[in-house]
Amino acid sequence: MTGKRLKDDEPELMLSMSEVRESIKLRMKRLEAIIAGKDKEIEELESEKKKLAHKTSQLEEKTRELHESIKSEEKKRSGLEDDVDEINESIKSIRQKAEEEKKYLHEKIRETEKAAADLKNELKSNEHKNALLLEQEKAEYKKLEKQVQEEKNRLEEYRQHSRHLEQNTSGLEQALEDAEKSVSEALSAWSERMGFMDGSPESRGQHISRKRAFIYRDENAAQVAIAGEFTGWEKVKMQKCEAGVWEVSYELPPGEYEYKFIVDGAWVKDPSNPLSIGDDYGGQSSVLIIV
Repeated sequence: MTGKRLKDDEPELMLSMSEVRESIKLRMKRLEAIIAGKDKEIEELESEKKKLAHKTSQLEEKTRELHESIKSEEKKRSGLEDDVDEINESIKSIRQKAEEEKKYLHEKIRETEKAAADLKNELKSNEHKNALLLEQEKAEYKKLEKQVQEEKNRLEEYRQHSRHLEQNTSGLEQALEDAEKSVSEALSAWSERMGFMDGSPESRGQHISRKRAFIYRDENAAQVAIAGEFTGWEKVKMQKCEAGVWEVSYELPPGEYEYKFIVDGAWVKDPSNPLSIGDDYGGQSSVLIIV
């Protein structure tokens, strides 16, 4: 009975297996479709992954650039901080110097104020002294005015006396010229009588040379020379004949001769000869007259 049932059930079983196969095929197709969809999704995900990787790479590059920029900014910031520190130090130093200058200026102002006060007191004291000195100066000025007037009066007297002396000197000069003329005529006549001249026109132009000694006295002089028209104004050393006495002699015909002594390099006129004449250098030369 059991066998029979199995045989009776076999077509049903066969039918069921066929359905199963179909069902499996359908499921397999569905699974393949699902797998194909999943593969497509995986491909899309892979594509998205690649895109994300590319974006990630770009972001990492940008991140690196950002890090470099941050480092550069930090370096700049560090440099700026150093600059700020230096500026702060400079400001601190400047403030310190300004405080020192301020103290120095305050001290100078106090000293100046003290000096001004002292000067003001001194000026007040000097005003009183100046007033006294002014009175004294006025008195001295009046005294000097009186002395000046007296000197003017005395000078006027000297001028009048000088004019009087000039008039007398003029007369004396004329008398001296007359005397020299008379002496010259007498010498000429004496020379003719003594036979020095023969009276001819040629002999009247001749003159007798005379020896003239020049003497200079100075105990402190180390060296003395003479120069004049008779030496061609060449310096000629004088002989020291005794302590402080210097001498030299020349044979000179009648005439006028200018000369000077040179004492230790200084040109001076003869202190023993009152006759002198102005030279070309603003000084005086002595004059010797031989008749």
